[in-house]
Amino acid sequence: MLKLLLLVIGAWLVFSILSHQRRRNAGGAPPPTTETMVRCETCGVFVPQSEAIVRSGHHYCCEAHATPPARPI
Repeated sequence: MLKLLLLVIGAWLVFSILSHQRRRNAGGAPPPTTETMVRCETCGVFVPQSEAIVRSGHHYCCEAHATPPARPI
């Protein structure tokens, strides 16, 4: 009787561990997406295309680099 009880408990432990592992692996994060990187015309830093500022067909990393410098009077 004791052997049967130990066998049942052992089978239950194995089943619960495998079930837990399966649930943990199924809820994983989605694979990372890739995005094209573009180079800033002013400083050369690479930024994701979705974050780049485009002016006259050129890519810039920030608004300050996209704005032409002020001319002195």
